[in-house]
Amino acid sequence: MSKLHAVVPHALVTGSTSGIGAAIVDRLAEEKIRVSLHGRDADCVERVAKKVASTGTEVATVIGDVRNDDEVEAVVKEAQAAHGPVNILINNAGRMPRFFPDWEKTSNEEWLDLYDVNVLGAVRFVRNVLPQMKECGWGRIVHIGSVSADAPPPGSQISYGASKAALLNFSVGLARTLEGSGITVNCVSPGLIDTPGLVRIFEEGDLAGSGLGNTWPEVRATLMSGIRRNLVGRMGDAAEVADLVAFLCSTRAGYISGANYRIDGGTMAGR
Repeated sequence: MSKLHAVVPHALVTGSTSGIGAAIVDRLAEEKIRVSLHGRDADCVERVAKKVASTGTEVATVIGDVRNDDEVEAVVKEAQAAHGPVNILINNAGRMPRFFPDWEKTSNEEWLDLYDVNVLGAVRFVRNVLPQMKECGWGRIVHIGSVSADAPPPGSQISYGASKAALLNFSVGLARTLEGSGITVNCVSPGLIDTPGLVRIFEEGDLAGSGLGNTWPEVRATLMSGIRRNLVGRMGDAAEVADLVAFLCSTRAGYISGANYRIDGGTMAGR
């Protein structure tokens, strides 16, 4: 019997204070998995933690910037001190630039920061949890990517798509490196998911001249009928992404590694 079966699994979910990250935490809590909530804003993390703790789930809170090596190391150590070895890592922390119709408005510094958060942030956490997973002989690593890795949107979002493509490549390469270790690595790539963060990206951007519309409802309708048209005919819900992630974290998904699961309503199929 795997060492994991002797204890309750412990999941560290990065960027878990809202949207997809918070939904993943809720879903793992339903499975009675001990969870370490991560974010940069202590108040936000505590608010989510109280909600999760009310379900009877053991929850710890860890604060740190994914761009900082020392802070990531400290986050993992704090999580381990609270709940023991991290068996499950969900690299959800990421950022998307504000929307601009002209991609050249995205500076070199912005490109570098996107890679630092969306790619190196995941790398930092993996480096810190792998020794624990290898010792246990069991682990689950899930990276939250994006359909933009395969179908980059226009404007400033090109840089976002490029960073998610790099994350996907890292996921597959890491899975191959961990062959036979008992640790699986997969990527989950959502399409348009209805979250407050997505709305904010567009509302705070420069929509003038984009042709997408002047308000979020107009932008959503344009996206769903154009570059993000899908076969289901709607935006996704964060809980739907969380269900897929929870399955990939389970013992039932032991034969799945190095895969990229698009949960996009058939966006790619409809192109």
